[in-house]
Amino acid sequence: MKDFLQLALDIVERIDQASSVPAAAQALLRGLQPMGAISLNAQDSRIAPAKPGERVSPSIAVITPTGFIGSAAQKFVDSLNPNPEAARRLGRPLLWSEASLPTKALYGAYWEALGEFGGVEGLGVAEVSDGHRQGVSLAFGTRDWSPAERRAMEFACYAFIDKVRALSPRPPEPPKLTLRERDCLAFVAEGKTDWELSKILGISQNTAHQYVESGRKKLGASTRAQAVARFLMLGFF
Repeated sequence: MKDFLQLALDIVERIDQASSVPAAAQALLRGLQPMGAISLNAQDSRIAPAKPGERVSPSIAVITPTGFIGSAAQKFVDSLNPNPEAARRLGRPLLWSEASLPTKALYGAYWEALGEFGGVEGLGVAEVSDGHRQGVSLAFGTRDWSPAERRAMEFACYAFIDKVRALSPRPPEPPKLTLRERDCLAFVAEGKTDWELSKILGISQNTAHQYVESGRKKLGASTRAQAVARFLMLGFF
């Protein structure tokens, strides 16, 4: 079994080679197919803003199993979809099973409709930058993932979101990281803790933590996971 970093880098490389949003979406889905990914839906409010009264922005990329679009299952799932609200409430990547519906009956019916097309779990990752919301949601035909696969899935979604941002008409300037910030984030990408960083680099644990945090802030990331995904996507590793 590949470790997390190898899995993540393989998928990031596929996404980075894409020259359009649809191509990046295909790269993400194909990269996650070995982990059971079967569908993808992405939004970006800069590219497709939500209309007044809409809960979410229109999709900028949709890949689904054959027959799902226009089916009764799709209409039912879309009418109930609890994931956008759960993502806003939790403020972190979420498994679809973490989102709730008003009753057990509705929750069961929701998953029964998803199950008609092979969905047994899903992953949603979203972020807000400069007042704009970007997000990607994937359905999976399994939930039996190794810890390395679970981390790689989340990082791949962050990489996709950053690729969509880079493909926009006004891509952001790449951040300038110091050598120490790059070293620390590279070791975090390998799963090292602040304490392990301090031993490897011969610095205090508090100093190691400060380097990671300053790098995270320069990358505009809200979490370490997002910082490492952005770090990998920008080619710093």
